[in-house]
Amino acid sequence: MSFPELDRVVPRGSRLLIDTSAMLSHLDGGEKTSPLASHVIDAWVVGGRNPGLVSALTVMECAVRPIARQLTAASARLRDFFVQTANLSVEPVDLTVAMEAAAQRALHQFAPADAIIVATAIVHEAAFLVTGDREWERKLKAASRDLQVVCLPRYV
Repeated sequence: MSFPELDRVVPRGSRLLIDTSAMLSHLDGGEKTSPLASHVIDAWVVGGRNPGLVSALTVMECAVRPIARQLTAASARLRDFFVQTANLSVEPVDLTVAMEAAAQRALHQFAPADAIIVATAIVHEAAFLVTGDREWERKLKAASRDLQVVCLPRYV
């Protein structure tokens, strides 16, 4: 599947932070944005067009449902996905990210999870935050001039 408009928005080589909503859309496969999320991850990240990263917080959020439902095999596949997916790194919430997240909360009143996502993108120099959440554009206006939002629902 091809998404030429989306391909024009994000330059080749730009680092991408994939937020939880976009990752869940890719993993679920049944949402309106799933083909777009899968294009970003499979064609861009795995294909080597764009390096991708996720926060360890996103891994946690993606793992809640299979763990709560005691789906051991699904949990193992999810872990394998994050370990084995080429060009996708899972970034920890270390001291640097925690301090940047605190700054984002203090200065821009982000919720804790959002602050960690933004901080991960800033600390690891992502150029784009790929999301399924239309609120990110508004949220990021004041927080970062360098981090741009790719809101997948805009391309459906």
